[in-house]
Amino acid sequence: MSKGNRCVERSREMLRKAYAELFIERDEEKITVAAVIERAGLCRNTFYAHYDDILSLAKDVKEDFEKRFDGYIHQMPERTDMTDPLPLLEGISQFMMDSKEQCKLLLQSPKYATFMEKTKQVLVNSLCEHVEKVGNQSKTEALMLLYMLAGSMGELYTRYLEGKLDCTLQQIIDKMVAIYYEQLDRCQQA
Repeated sequence: MSKGNRCVERSREMLRKAYAELFIERDEEKITVAAVIERAGLCRNTFYAHYDDILSLAKDVKEDFEKRFDGYIHQMPERTDMTDPLPLLEGISQFMMDSKEQCKLLLQSPKYATFMEKTKQVLVNSLCEHVEKVGNQSKTEALMLLYMLAGSMGELYTRYLEGKLDCTLQQIIDKMVAIYYEQLDRCQQA
């Protein structure tokens, strides 16, 4: 990447970060170009070199976040059955660690519920593709287990981001996987 391209990307990132910070502090419709450039320490010309208006910046922030989330999900190795949620949970947790500031910003937004619902659905869909390979466990029992895991994951990650859990993401993953394996074993023995 050339120096010019690095400077362009750096200024875009500064504008995105400034917008994200302002997103916590005020209503979205009250975020102005002036506030963003002041927070970013950039000039108006730099803003307009990258964006047409504040709405295009807001769209870019959202799309960048979603693109990185999707990238983490698609990087995970393919699973051959639903007995191992660990790679997926670790991928989602790694995304949250690498995007912790943005996730905390998102937590303050009315859009957080939609994001967590999408995250839970990714987990369920990914593991559900192989639900028939669970042995004696019925499809209904498997789906119930998956939805419980997904719901628990969403709740625990939310409490973690809110600072209400005194633990690491790895401890959350370890506990969720242990409970999942225990329940899966019980279902298969039934």
